[in-house]
Amino acid sequence: MQITTRKAAEILGITMTRVQQFARAGRLPPARIVGNVLLFEESEVSRFAAKVRKCGRPRKTACNIPMQR
Repeated sequence: MQITTRKAAEILGITMTRVQQFARAGRLPPARIVGNVLLFEESEVSRFAAKVRKCGRPRKTACNIPMQR
């Protein structure tokens, strides 16, 4: 099923502009372009959402805290 940029943005939790940037960069290619509307495959958007990593510095966990001497 094909979805609009707005729906893709809702699924990904980002803005429509950011979805368009991902499309221009080739990271999330649209299935079709109708006029000036980008249409994406819902399965591709879901797959993209699963592999997008969180931004920012990683949280400190027991595995990556340096040992005190």
